[in-house]
Amino acid sequence: MGEGGGLLTRGPAGFGATSWYPLFMALWIIGSGAAIRVSNQRYNQAFAGIFFLCAVAYLAAQGLLESFA
Repeated sequence: MGEGGGLLTRGPAGFGATSWYPLFMALWIIGSGAAIRVSNQRYNQAFAGIFFLCAVAYLAAQGLLESFA
């Protein structure tokens, strides 16, 4: 990791996986809340698959950006 800072100060403004973190977390929280309330197994499977792909893409982008630093 780099020197101090945090979520809002890492990387160029408006670019990089770090700037997508709030959207990524909102997707996780809202989707998980809906999965708790929805008893439709198809929704739960679709959400799990889509969220897994989003998580892999986010982590891949984060690693790719950090390798250039």
